[in-house]
Amino acid sequence: MTLVAGFRCGPAAVVCADSVEAVGHYRVTVNKIVPQDCGAFQIAYAGSGLADLVDHLCDRMIGAVSDSKSPAVSVLEAKIQKALTDSYRSALFKHYPADVDEKNVSALLCVRAASTGDIGLFQIRGTVLAPVKDFALVGWDESLYKLAAQRMYRDDLSITQAILAGLQVIGLAKKTSQYVGGATSVVVASDNGKWLEQPQAVEANEDTIARVRDVAKTSMPEDFEDLFPSQLKGAIGDEWEIRFATQDGFWTLRLSKDGGVEVLDVTGKVVTAMAPSE
Repeated sequence: MTLVAGFRCGPAAVVCADSVEAVGHYRVTVNKIVPQDCGAFQIAYAGSGLADLVDHLCDRMIGAVSDSKSPAVSVLEAKIQKALTDSYRSALFKHYPADVDEKNVSALLCVRAASTGDIGLFQIRGTVLAPVKDFALVGWDESLYKLAAQRMYRDDLSITQAILAGLQVIGLAKKTSQYVGGATSVVVASDNGKWLEQPQAVEANEDTIARVRDVAKTSMPEDFEDLFPSQLKGAIGDEWEIRFATQDGFWTLRLSKDGGVEVLDVTGKVVTAMAPSE
């Protein structure tokens, strides 16, 4: 199975996916989302469902995008919808040995016009194609993790915050589901390009998130409200400053580039200081 999380962050978009896939009784690791060039667009697609049908739908999406002569995402949307409908009418879908409900594919499709930088993020459920205006999840027990994504999302998320939100949703699923796991892939689409985050950087950020969580749980008042990552200040690789709400006001957690941590109470007093090795 798969869990895919997509977030809009202004004109940009971030898509995250795990890398475990069930093949019969076995679990294998696959890279489920890879950006690729398709004519006038760059795309990234990640789906959940029967592997043969997910791959077939991906091929149809690539064909539709590659054949588009217009660089407008709005024009492309109609072509994608037609390709989606045609896929479910194809012989493969009709005669595939599975129940009708099992043939439904859920997916996220991110497209970027190479010439204009315009970006579209779409959710696919069966034959329904819907633009994503905030965030969307598809895959294994997505409803369980939707609340977590909803709490992290806000209209003015930065790309950094969206990446961290996606990593946390996938990380929560890894901890609570045997069907989600492996390395996490992250694709970012912005006006200056679409790229796959380096695995080492993704893993380092997952480790940092875990460290922030551990420090918050041991150093903050018990009633703290987790606003991370929406209250994060700083870019990945820089010093982080994160605010946590309590009944008395905001506490602050600062994480330096070398991994050192300071926790400040509502008055700004340092109540916890940890060296990078602690």
